[in-house]
Amino acid sequence: MSAPPVILHGVSDRSLALLETEKVRLLVPFMTNTCSVSQAGKRCGVSAKRMLYWVNKFLEHGLVVQVGHDSSTNAALYSAVSTSFIVKDLDVYFIEQHIEQQFDPLWDDFKAGLKRVAKQESVTWDFHISLDENATVVRRFVPSDMRINHPITTNVKEVNTWVHLPLRRQEIRSLRQELDNLVERYIRLAQEPHNDEVSVILLHLGMIPSEGPE
Repeated sequence: MSAPPVILHGVSDRSLALLETEKVRLLVPFMTNTCSVSQAGKRCGVSAKRMLYWVNKFLEHGLVVQVGHDSSTNAALYSAVSTSFIVKDLDVYFIEQHIEQQFDPLWDDFKAGLKRVAKQESVTWDFHISLDENATVVRRFVPSDMRINHPITTNVKEVNTWVHLPLRRQEIRSLRQELDNLVERYIRLAQEPHNDEVSVILLHLGMIPSEGPE
């Protein structure tokens, strides 16, 4: 039987460890399994030194506990105190601030990655604006030296893709579920022990209500 949710109230040093995406990512290995600092670091793609720092913080905030030692390495093993945490009583002004603090750095990282990929892929690019088979406007960049007859159906590596989609509520729910399932699949893969060298990627998926293009 799983432990009941740990409930925290308002903004504090303890709750901030749960409100920041990067910190939660480092907590996840201990929520899913009992593991050592080095094992958690490998799963998250961070150094053991950095992981140890955050494990000590999680211990300080009562989010993880030491549950024993690895019989083969004698490394300390840790586990999260629960698989469910709730931070209550946050006002809307904190939500607005939280969104900016959380997503502005990620957007900066994301945009820097797009620029870096673009420079690596090609010196010059073409920008295609077309209608797909559903009469939806699709925009995308394609390397100028890529010879294509139909930009919508060819498998050209894209720098970024976005589109306004007029969908029914059920279609929106289905799309959200498909994306959730896809991301969850790769989260599980990322949490498995890796013997090979891994590369950390920033996966960005966004789906929000929109008034559509102006």
